[in-house]
Amino acid sequence: MARLAVVNAVLNRLGPLTGPADDPKRYWQPSSGDPVLVVGPNETGDADPAGGRFITVQFPVANEEMRSIGDPGNNLWVEEGVIRLVIGAERNAGLNQALAWADELASLFRGQSFDGVQCWAVTSPQMDDRNEESGYYRVPLAIGFEHTLFG
Repeated sequence: MARLAVVNAVLNRLGPLTGPADDPKRYWQPSSGDPVLVVGPNETGDADPAGGRFITVQFPVANEEMRSIGDPGNNLWVEEGVIRLVIGAERNAGLNQALAWADELASLFRGQSFDGVQCWAVTSPQMDDRNEESGYYRVPLAIGFEHTLFG
């Protein structure tokens, strides 16, 4: 799991929280069409029970290492990890929309630096028998990242 600063930076890049204070939601706005629900780590709301679309944000791996020594309390630390975005697309609706969203999301993160997070390459969407394991067609992609901190 990534540090809180990384999680917040990634979620904020996808879109702001909206709605009532007791049940705020986050939505990503694709270039065309309706907003898409964003489900962060340990958040409820695995999409719309009627089969709507969503994006799940996961951080399956993050490792930290010290890159400098000799300056206690002010050494350079670097966290490297992976951001995993899983598009939950409507089943039996073809791949065009899910792949178009994957391309848009890749462009949003590929090589970008924001809020102290540097993103690197983005994988192509994974396609195999696991895409259909639930009531949605899941299209995952992964983004390498680096986050620098001092301490």
